Amino acid sequence: MIVPLFVFSTTTAQPAIGFKGGYGYGQYFFQRTAINQEFISLYNGGLVFQYLNENKAGVQTSLLYMQKGWIEKSVDGAKAEFLMDFIEFEMLSYLKFSKKKEHGLFIKFGPYIGYSFKSTYTLSATTDTLALNYDSLQTAYKKFDYGLAVGLSYTIKIKSTDLQLALLYRQGFYNILEKDPAGIFQSIGQSLFVNIAYIIPFKSRNIKSEEALKPD
Repeated sequence: MIVPLFVFSTTTAQPAIGFKGGYGYGQYFFQRTAINQEFISLYNGGLVFQYLNENKAGVQTSLLYMQKGWIEKSVDGAKAEFLMDFIEFEMLSYLKFSKKKEHGLFIKFGPYIGYSFKSTYTLSATTDTLALNYDSLQTAYKKFDYGLAVGLSYTIKIKSTDLQLALLYRQGFYNILEKDPAGIFQSIGQSLFVNIAYIIPFKSRNIKSEEALKPD
């Protein structure tokens, strides 16, 4: 697991809080099981806490509602859409390419962990040619998930607040299905999201500046 990297000064680091939401597409990789898929539309959103130092490096953590799933297409034209709802926590390193401008491009990367509290599926037609049994899958799939998120974010300064537009790829590492006896069956999630975040910095005081103003 990758641990977020951040270095900050206690006198100049700037904490902030905000919220974000987004739209994306996802699917699952199923090893050794031939599943004809198409991408499924997904949504996410939640709270963001950000901590940046004077060099615009730090962490951005989020508590999110996250959707994951896939759409399976059968040989006779029927479709099965399987959608899971997650509560997810992510902790991303947040590094700016340019330190001089108020606006700028950031890179994000770090781990996430989540728990699925709900699942639903819909069938477009009655068929017996689907690769998975969705009636049993709805209760048998593993509820936990973890993985890695990586992407880019562009920040626009609006007075004392930040508006962030991010593109983030998420790769799961945990199988939602039981492995086969050989231990090589994989069923892991993949998704790509576009997010918009509104960030409000907390008011902070520069301790060094205050001490410099004190009379001898």
